[in-house]
Amino acid sequence: MSDDQIEQFLERYSKFVSIVERTPSTAEDEDKEEEGEKIEESYEDL
Repeated sequence: MSDDQIEQFLERYSKFVSIVERTPSTAEDEDKEEEGEKIEESYEDL
C-alpha cells in the first residue's frame, strides 16, 4: 500500500468521523451511512 493510498484513506476516515460526531438528523444519518459504506469499500481495497 502506497503512502498516497494511506493518506487518502486517513483523509476520508477523518471526514467520516467528523460527520458521525455531528448531531445526527435523518438526512445526516443517510449521509453517514453512505460515507461509511464508501470508506468500508476503500478499506477493503487496500
